[in-house]
Amino acid sequence: MTGGNMTGLGLGPADHGLSAWRQVYDALEQQLRRGEIKSNERLPSETQLADRYGVHRLTVRRAVARLQQVGLVRIERGRGTFADSSLLTYRVHAGLRFDDGIAADRRGSEKTLALARIAASAAETALWPELDIGEPLISLRRLRLIDEVPVVVNSKLFPAGLLPEFETVYALTKSVAAVFRHHGRSYRRAWTSASVGFADQATADHLRQSTTTPVLLTRSVNQIDEGAPCEFSTGIWAAGRVELVFDE
Repeated sequence: MTGGNMTGLGLGPADHGLSAWRQVYDALEQQLRRGEIKSNERLPSETQLADRYGVHRLTVRRAVARLQQVGLVRIERGRGTFADSSLLTYRVHAGLRFDDGIAADRRGSEKTLALARIAASAAETALWPELDIGEPLISLRRLRLIDEVPVVVNSKLFPAGLLPEFETVYALTKSVAAVFRHHGRSYRRAWTSASVGFADQATADHLRQSTTTPVLLTRSVNQIDEGAPCEFSTGIWAAGRVELVFDE
């Protein structure tokens, strides 16, 4: 269908001065803000929306892209477009487990993407000057979700000599905090930094978004009570889905 046929929108004469994509945007925005489309509910496909509103699919695509920009929907690659009217809040605080950082009415989960022993390369030492080239490390990469919605791909490096039974304990508990307790170690956050960027294709696929959608990039270092670094962490967050609150 073409953008000239707007009868599906049910618009009055005054509305015809608006571009077609804006009229579709306004119609969907009203439904989302009134709660007619519930949070996490999947929207109809581009084709279905184009048929409903009597416009071209590209018109619908532009309207949905704008809804994503303002945070009313999220687009998940391979799954569709979902209502996303409220940001998930995650509290960043020294010593908090992932589940402790989310609201009580939310449910956190995770998927281990990779776990391996490596030797620090020039790439790791460039990112983390505290490390020496060739230093034995444990590398852990995880996808974290809140209410089944992917929010962050997290990559962590640990000095292998500090946590010799890491893999065994982690396989049983799926908890980094439990690994540290097993080895009689307590730790705290030394520092955290944040910036904005874009994810590579593999990370974007895990977050179910495109590589052109901005992400929030975090870096942090934890240290044991003696002051030595014990964890080097990077996070690639779906910026349109989650709000980070940094506690003192």
